[in-house]
Amino acid sequence: ALLDAWDLLKRYRWRFIVPAFALSAIALAVSLFVPRVYSSNATFERRHQTVVTEIGGVPTGRTARESRAAVLNEIKNPAAIDRVLELISPELYSAGLVNSPADVAQLRFEIARHSSVVFEFSDSERDVVRVTFKSSHPRTAQLVVQELVNDYIAAERRHLESRMDQSAGFFRSEVT
Repeated sequence: ALLDAWDLLKRYRWRFIVPAFALSAIALAVSLFVPRVYSSNATFERRHQTVVTEIGGVPTGRTARESRAAVLNEIKNPAAIDRVLELISPELYSAGLVNSPADVAQLRFEIARHSSVVFEFSDSERDVVRVTFKSSHPRTAQLVVQELVNDYIAAERRHLESRMDQSAGFFRSEVT
């Protein structure tokens, strides 16, 4: 059976080679005209219980589902996207990646539409979160993801510092 197939292939080889070559050439030609899409990813780990909660012994009161929804909202909300655009717009203008406020508005729409936040792993202590953005330019994709994550971390740090200040104020008022 294997020898019969080999004989058949040898006898009609041009009927196999020409269509395979033609299909490969068509696939190559089509791929040259399809726009390139670059994807940038950032992964970070987020603990459920903050240091303040561990010290104070008071749980946050949020369920895991509410906590995840809050993370999604904090990373992709319009205010966060505006802060990111404010930070990266000068570099995008200087690199010629955006040329007008209309381009920035289009990028704002693309960030809202093409960015994703995925929980890769979750357990009782932590979440592993991946932020992804797809763009037609690699530097734009990289800057957007980097600043979305940096903005989220900075907001969480401000929130934690506020809670730490509240706890310190409480301890000071109890001691004096």
